[in-house]
Amino acid sequence: MPRITAASFEAAADPLFDKEPGAERAVALGAASWTATRAEDFATGVELYDREWAFGAPMMRLACLSQVSLRHEHLAAELAEPIRRAAEEVVSDDARRFTKMKWGSDPLDEDVVGHDHAAYLGYAGIALGLARATGDETASRAHDIVVARLRTRMLAARGYWLATYPGEVYPVDMASTVGALALAARLDGVDPLHDDTVALGLDRVTEGINEQTGMLNQSVMPDKGAIDGPRGSGTFLASYFLLAADPDLSRSLYEAGRRELRDSSLGFVAMRERPVSAPGKGDIDSGPILFGYGVSSTGFALAPARAFGDRGTFTGLYATASLFGVPMSTEDGGVRHLAGGPLGDAILCAMATAPTPEELASWARGDRS
Repeated sequence: MPRITAASFEAAADPLFDKEPGAERAVALGAASWTATRAEDFATGVELYDREWAFGAPMMRLACLSQVSLRHEHLAAELAEPIRRAAEEVVSDDARRFTKMKWGSDPLDEDVVGHDHAAYLGYAGIALGLARATGDETASRAHDIVVARLRTRMLAARGYWLATYPGEVYPVDMASTVGALALAARLDGVDPLHDDTVALGLDRVTEGINEQTGMLNQSVMPDKGAIDGPRGSGTFLASYFLLAADPDLSRSLYEAGRRELRDSSLGFVAMRERPVSAPGKGDIDSGPILFGYGVSSTGFALAPARAFGDRGTFTGLYATASLFGVPMSTEDGGVRHLAGGPLGDAILCAMATAPTPEELASWARGDRS
């Protein structure tokens, strides 16, 4: 019975891996079916985390919808309104509140150099850049501001780390700022490796790699090194973020994480949150951990597995995510995953429809499928 169950979920994953329009439309419409996300929709017990999730859900939803729209031009009209709504959510005051709480300034309305807002600007920059490529006007206007803020901060930092919150530096969030700047450069017709801000950021991300495992350290203290070691959730998400900036580095992070964390049984594949050689606990970013296997690590690994053509890992991961995600059909032919709520479903949608580096370069040039 377990093998049959895994095989049925793997069969649903194959069309996604093969970029079949019907399969991608279904997960996109499923993600779009959630109503606007508010902090009150979550119950982590910590207001900051609830507000982070209220930003992460529309950010990942926007990335997913944009990726599917760009890949399948005949779906662009159907997805245009959901893309617009998601873009408006990403730049809303509610979505920005988590970072305003910590910095005391607004990442869009104010340009306070030294207030880095790395997570908001980086993650939003990725999603808004993808939406800009679809032609969405809301995203395009906001993207210009986000990129300007990022460039100012990266140049002012002079190669130093950008902080997520005051005194808190996370290499995966640094990777998001690099990916956002690289995508913006491509949209402007510039090779990102010839962009000084991208080069500066890549130096920091590389500095954050754990020498023993090749994975990304979760957090660092500038000038002192890692304070939390390599983690699957950060490594695989950074791999996704870096697809537009440095495909070789992106692949290297994925392969290191797969080597250190991958496990499989009866057709299901899961990723540990931490390598056996560097054990430790999880936190809000890792999601629930069961016997060492991480929900976030498993979900985020879908993106680079797909981007780099690893069918076996992708289908096994998707089988696991679907088993625990409780997929349900929507009235318009979509598929949403109930167990993870709006954030989990949006993450699964974005990661399962992730682009290859070649696709990203093509979309940035204006070439659509």
